[in-house]
Amino acid sequence: MKKGILAAVTTLAVAGLGLWSSVPGYAAESVYYNYDDALKGAPQGVDLSSDDYKDYFWNGDNGVATVGGNMAKVVEAGSPSGDKNSAIQISKASRQNSWGAIWSKKTVFDLTKPETASMWIYASTEQQYLKDWGIGDGMAFVLQNSKDGVNAFSKATTLDESKNDVVTPGVGESMGVWGMDPEDWNKTQLSDNAIDHSWALEFDTFGNDFNPASFSSQWDLNDRAPSSFDLGKYYNSFDDSSGNPNTDIGGTIPSGENHIASNYPGSPSTYTSDNWSGIKTNIWGKTALGGSIWYYPQRIIPNYLAQYYYYKMTHLGYLDEGKNATNTDKMTDHRWHHVTLTYTPPTNGGSIGKMKYVYDDKNSDTGQPKEPANEATVPLKLDEFKQDGQDNWDHKVRWGFTGSTGKSTENNLVVFDQVPGDVENNATATLSTQNVDSDDFTAVDTSSTPTIPGGTVVKLDYTFSRSGGIQPWKDINASLTIPKSITLTSGTLTTPDDKTSKVDISKRDGTTLPVALGSDDKGYTIADQSTGHITLYGTIDYLGDATSDVSEDAAVSYFNGSNASAQAELPAFNVKASSLTMTIAPEESTLGVDYNVSGQSAQIVGQAKFPYGTAAGAAAMTSDDITIHLEVNGTRESKPLTTILFNPSQDPWVFIYPVDNSLLKEGPNKVSLYSTSKSGERSNIDSTTVTAGSFGFGDISEDLVFTPTVLSGATTTIERSNDWSFYIDDSRKSGDWYLSAKTTGMTLKTAADTRLDGDLIYVDSNNQTQVLNDDNATLIDSGSANNGEDKQTNIAADWKPDQGILLRVNGSAMQGDYTGVIHWYLSNTP
Repeated sequence: MKKGILAAVTTLAVAGLGLWSSVPGYAAESVYYNYDDALKGAPQGVDLSSDDYKDYFWNGDNGVATVGGNMAKVVEAGSPSGDKNSAIQISKASRQNSWGAIWSKKTVFDLTKPETASMWIYASTEQQYLKDWGIGDGMAFVLQNSKDGVNAFSKATTLDESKNDVVTPGVGESMGVWGMDPEDWNKTQLSDNAIDHSWALEFDTFGNDFNPASFSSQWDLNDRAPSSFDLGKYYNSFDDSSGNPNTDIGGTIPSGENHIASNYPGSPSTYTSDNWSGIKTNIWGKTALGGSIWYYPQRIIPNYLAQYYYYKMTHLGYLDEGKNATNTDKMTDHRWHHVTLTYTPPTNGGSIGKMKYVYDDKNSDTGQPKEPANEATVPLKLDEFKQDGQDNWDHKVRWGFTGSTGKSTENNLVVFDQVPGDVENNATATLSTQNVDSDDFTAVDTSSTPTIPGGTVVKLDYTFSRSGGIQPWKDINASLTIPKSITLTSGTLTTPDDKTSKVDISKRDGTTLPVALGSDDKGYTIADQSTGHITLYGTIDYLGDATSDVSEDAAVSYFNGSNASAQAELPAFNVKASSLTMTIAPEESTLGVDYNVSGQSAQIVGQAKFPYGTAAGAAAMTSDDITIHLEVNGTRESKPLTTILFNPSQDPWVFIYPVDNSLLKEGPNKVSLYSTSKSGERSNIDSTTVTAGSFGFGDISEDLVFTPTVLSGATTTIERSNDWSFYIDDSRKSGDWYLSAKTTGMTLKTAADTRLDGDLIYVDSNNQTQVLNDDNATLIDSGSANNGEDKQTNIAADWKPDQGILLRVNGSAMQGDYTGVIHWYLSNTP
């Protein structure tokens, strides 16, 4: 029996008395044809002129001050957001044979921790210098543990006619970091005059591909000095254990092509020597007896003839400018281009980390991610940075930029949107699959590319954390890349302060799901050492047919803040092909039962394989191989297909799955089925709704109110003043219901012990009157179920004004406001 309570209210009086918003990835991006405009139109970055960075950089003398000053410096830049902004100038168009270097004063790049450097680069010349001089030479991002510290710069020492030392900076193809060609007939170790104990990523805008061997006769060094680094091979494949390139798989740099590449400037293996016959003046040389002599015009030998050496450089992790180099990706196209470097430290006590660099991965006008033009990942050998005798080295290095010009010049500018070491942050992504007949998930094994059956329920776990640094990680939002084979079903965000909210998965656009981490458009800021979590759930869909597996590439997601970003990568995986397809037939199923009635089970008719029929399954699979899995209200169970087949002799795949009444809650129940095979195949998940019917109180419009009445001294029956409604809901397949009422009467609002002289009465459709009391319940209405269909009965729908619940007041009743309670009883028996 079900019980409800309802108030009845009335007012009585005596006569005479008164009684509450993306831009397409390859949209045309802005161009800037000169130095000033490039700075004014710079993308937003970190303000390096702020107090936070006043003692951060060094850009002074490098030991060659007599050959021009250091061009590198922090300069003011425009700001699209209206905030302060700055850029690092490395070189400037019109300044020939110039050099520039800027370093972090402290060793802030920790090779034992994940690090990110994120920056915008501008590398273009101006029209008035292009015709006569061309464009060049480029710049390099450098990590170094050099013995020269902040004075590190490639430089060579030679003798002049008076045997005085002349220090020459590494301009031209050296870019201030690579070794310098001495233009000598003696073989030289170029690494000796490069920046020692370093790694460099060059942005090379000049083709150093002059080949002396192309001369049919002698090479005149007075006319063409060596510039041959780009004759070297490039390698993009590496041995995981040694970190060395697989030299069997190499390529040749196209002539004159801008490119990005890396290597160790201070390592002899970076350079390869070759020689060719040529002539040169004004040089020191060795005599046959081992002495030295100065050769110059008009003295002894006007032009010295010899076999001169030139050098090629090995390029690791070589990148061209990508598929849109003629459109918006060309490094020298007068646009800003974004570069992201992501360093992963060694694992399991190893000494080889990884450096991933991605070129042109953001739109320069909007700052939003776009499809990168190109990317590479190279090993990073920590031993290359270790100086002799550094037994207790902390594995921290300086970072900085070097650059140079030769005869050709250009504007080289850098805007950082994440300074290395500024924010120590990290992001992770984990892909897990749900265990069969369980709520538990297991992370996929990434030691090799995992294979996941289509139809599998998966969980995508993302973390974003700050572990240190000199700045908070500010204004973070997420842009998650969801593999195209995954259909999302739900998601939860837990911020570092343990506040939880739902992820709006309807915002997914293709493979991109933006997630706002903060309560406003500015995102979330982490000032301490803490971690946030995003958890998404979904299922693996089939991408191909039932005969072949389909592969999913690794999916990189981004956690972008105003001063730092982090990336998290879901592993690549294969979607296992399956001939299993779960299909529920609702029209043939029994989807309605009465709630909590023992022996009444829902019957789900389904099909475990397509095409169906005996012939369809005879070739490779039988029903003995199949298990059907059920999930309802958090309960999971399974049954062998053979135990629930509908008609095994006619079709070995059609079944009837009984859903026990005890598994159902009152009302609608989502019931899901899928199938698995002994060979590891898995079907899709199909779902339907089973209704466990019940009956009960439905909507009630409001309290029952009677018309305010002036007492006349005679017995009076008072009608209801409001259009009152009271519903009984019944979704059972069968059965009756009975509604009764009791009351203790009405009392004065201001004096609960003063009872109304009168009664609440019920007048039925035959005008028979019954007095409601507290001793025996009065039957008010009754009804019956409608074979599982939702049925709503308004018991007051047919009441006339003088029927239903009324108030009868005796002649001796006192004036006042009265109230009372009616107790309603609903049962399935009279």
